[in-house]
Amino acid sequence: MILVLAAVWLGLWFAERLSRPVGRLTTAAQQVGTGDLDVQVVEEEGDDEIAMLGRYFNQMTRQLKGNARPCWTTPARSRRGGGCSIPCSVR
Repeated sequence: MILVLAAVWLGLWFAERLSRPVGRLTTAAQQVGTGDLDVQVVEEEGDDEIAMLGRYFNQMTRQLKGNARPCWTTPARSRRGGGCSIPCSVR
């Protein structure tokens, strides 16, 4: 009986260990989807897929933030001579 309880506990611990970083990535991806490029996730230790995904996510948001062009610098604004009707874009 103790062995069964230990196996269940170990399984639950392992599932929670995997799901926590994925949940954080999901929340962060939603924030990026709303335009928040300042979001970063906690980078897990190790070289497994979950840890690498967190590192690559943070790298992606840094690159997106560096490539984002404010609306007021788009050529469309200068051609129209005023307010920009084009949403801010990423190159």
